Amino acid sequence: MPIARILATLALVAACALPLPAFACEFVPYEGEESTLFSLDQGTIIEYNHEAVDGVGTQKGTGHTSCCLAFCEAYGDSMFYNTTIPHTNYAYYGDCLANPCASNAGWGWTVYDATYAYYELAENRPCIIHVTDKRWASEHWVLAIGYRNVVDPVDVTLDNLVVLDPWDGAIVPATDRYERFSDRVIMRSTRGLSIPSLTPKPEQPTVCQHAYDQGICVNCGVLWGDLNSNGQVNVVDAQIAYDVARGVYGTREAAPELFALADVSGPNGTPDGLVDAQDSLAIHFAALMG
Repeated sequence: MPIARILATLALVAACALPLPAFACEFVPYEGEESTLFSLDQGTIIEYNHEAVDGVGTQKGTGHTSCCLAFCEAYGDSMFYNTTIPHTNYAYYGDCLANPCASNAGWGWTVYDATYAYYELAENRPCIIHVTDKRWASEHWVLAIGYRNVVDPVDVTLDNLVVLDPWDGAIVPATDRYERFSDRVIMRSTRGLSIPSLTPKPEQPTVCQHAYDQGICVNCGVLWGDLNSNGQVNVVDAQIAYDVARGVYGTREAAPELFALADVSGPNGTPDGLVDAQDSLAIHFAALMG
């Protein structure tokens, strides 16, 4: 982000002095035989250990044809813990054929808007979606592991999501096979985990010193306002700054790097020693300005 754009953003924040907006995420998705090629323009598939997920198997491959939810939970936790977790761990009494309703251990936080799925995926967290399978006109559960063609998160629908189908392990655009089920349920992990990165990151100084050149921090290489270090500045970063300000991540001493990166609304983009609503608002406006 050019430094002129940063300064213009900060000037706009100072002039408006608006209250902090309510961000959507503040409210309380192996390659199988039928995977298809599709565009990931303006999107991504989350990084995970495919070997660990392959080890779980599929409904079709195991003959456990009524265990879709248990498989989804096993896929998700195998991603979180980077190791294969059997789907039978999620069935009542370990028998998903006799008891097809999964125990939901570690999964819940039910929501209904696909925008929430986008925010979970943006933080490298898969989520489970209740759908109707158009092939058989029956209810089904799939794991959302990516998104595509997203212009504005508030407009995300099932059509934007990429899912892993426990029936055959295929990775497909969701609406190629499914429609939202009538209850519109989306389940998120209740453990607060994100999938561990499989890509080694270069070592960075403990605290970014906020020397920016064309919007890139000279000392740590992080884009101005990119608090989750994913290479883009969007409303998710604004939400993180807001959470930093309200103490979700603890004290400055507990998370010095995050506090340093969130402190963006001082003069000329330099820190003012305080993370507050103005920092969140500056990042939010920067995201809107592109």
